[in-house]
Amino acid sequence: MMVSGVIVIVVVCLLNGVVSPPVKEQEPEYRPDIENELTKLSYEKYLKEVVTLLEKDPVVKKKLEEADITDVRNGHIGNIVNSVPQDLRTALDEVKRKEMERLRNILRQAQINKSKLPGPNSPEFYDFLGHLDHNNQKTFEIKDLEKLVQKVHFDMKELDKQRRSDFKKYEMEKEIRLREQMKKLNETDRIRLEEEHREQIARHKEHPKMKHPGSKPQLEEVWEESDHLEKDDFNPKTFFALHDMNGDEMWDTFELEALFEKQLVEVYNSSDPDDDPAELVEEAARMREEVIRQVDKNNDGLVSKEEFMEYTTKQEFDRDEGWETIDEQEPVYTEEELRAYEEELLKEEERLKDKKKEFKRVKDIHTDSVARKRVQEM
Repeated sequence: MMVSGVIVIVVVCLLNGVVSPPVKEQEPEYRPDIENELTKLSYEKYLKEVVTLLEKDPVVKKKLEEADITDVRNGHIGNIVNSVPQDLRTALDEVKRKEMERLRNILRQAQINKSKLPGPNSPEFYDFLGHLDHNNQKTFEIKDLEKLVQKVHFDMKELDKQRRSDFKKYEMEKEIRLREQMKKLNETDRIRLEEEHREQIARHKEHPKMKHPGSKPQLEEVWEESDHLEKDDFNPKTFFALHDMNGDEMWDTFELEALFEKQLVEVYNSSDPDDDPAELVEEAARMREEVIRQVDKNNDGLVSKEEFMEYTTKQEFDRDEGWETIDEQEPVYTEEELRAYEEELLKEEERLKDKKKEFKRVKDIHTDSVARKRVQEM
């Protein structure tokens, strides 16, 4: 995997900004998609500044694009950092010093608040300082680039895990709200609501059948209907280049999910109240993960040109096994998980009530104390 490929996944989002899809009224708020999750990277400003500086020099940029992730992991990218011009190297040093100062300020604040600090071998320590070489606090060196790329790669996988977990909670909250609503209704209204809900589900399932993500039939549809080229002229090499938007011979998260856009908008209509935009976002991520599962041989989370071309020679590439959308599958949660989550929400609600009562009690004591003091002063 190319170094720039790993970093650009995140930086494209950070530089351009993202907009999360609207959430239907009366549904739990959901912040879906890895695009939004990327903003949770605590070192995003540092990452953006480092990449911007490295790509200012065309020679360095070319070397980054040609470097393999195996070289990064094995520490074989020294020449890349060493070839950075002195003015940019000085700027990188300054960026790192600012990042170290930011981290020191966080630690100082934690000490003031008497918070527990992470141990040097703990996951929390890696999460806090794993994106740079903290032993060298003044200059940006080879090890800093290695650690930054590796940390981004690790965090991207973790963010996908978090996305799946958040989506499951979102779906469970929808179901809990529906069941709570039904409990409050009389039998006639409950039966009517159940029927309306079944009809809504049935209407949404009337969408066109989706082709298997990454299969030749699915990509041919993109070639013909989005690229406006003749289906019989489909050429995998040309197709890859057309959808390699930054020309790094790598399909990243955004380039992969863009391949499914046409199919997705046919299934999920943002103006249709029966369709949930949060499910569209999750569907795109699931389809991306399916392509990665089939094509990504070095497990870097991206699809290289070489990996794609190799995949097109296999029989499974020609087959369209179809694709079951979220609404065509069993719920992403079990009844046991739903009950456990409902209990968790109830406990949280009780904790909030207790906090509210305690706040009111303290406030009343304070108000009473102030009132007595004023009386005494009169």
